[in-house]
Amino acid sequence: MGELRAVIREVMAVGNAARQRCTSGTSAKLNTKYSRNTHSTLLGAQISHGGCEMKENVMLTLSSLASIVLTTFHLAGDYALGIEKTGKAIFIVVPIAVVFLYGTVVLAERWPRYIVILLGSLLGLYAVYIHAQSARIGQVAVGGGGFFFIWVLIALGVTSLFSVILSLRGMWSLQRASPQ
Repeated sequence: MGELRAVIREVMAVGNAARQRCTSGTSAKLNTKYSRNTHSTLLGAQISHGGCEMKENVMLTLSSLASIVLTTFHLAGDYALGIEKTGKAIFIVVPIAVVFLYGTVVLAERWPRYIVILLGSLLGLYAVYIHAQSARIGQVAVGGGGFFFIWVLIALGVTSLFSVILSLRGMWSLQRASPQ
């Protein structure tokens, strides 16, 4: 338990140092016992590689990963509630989710990453739109499991729209940073 508290304290210190650097523009040095820890290294990289911009990149990664997880919940809900009966959707959604995951995790701060995330997020928004326009949405909402299904749709819409915004900002910042 003491080890967990120490790691939590370090995570808080990393967050405070990043916040200080973003607001003041000064370099914040972090030196703790657990600075070689994998989690701390990831968070420490946020401090040493530009603070505020890197934070936006981390937010994009997290929102994209959340969209992928919510998409799998959404697909499972489609099957559980009888909305998808043929079984063919899984052969379409899984490869798309894999490409979305690859673009989110492997491609780092390059145009292809932002394009893959943008397209995947737009597909997530499209899924929400299609279900919201469905005549059966009211029946699903009052049926068993309907609350969770509707919540997943709302959460998928929020994370997808947030990812769209962040990926567009990322592409814009890459365009501004490239030499003319």
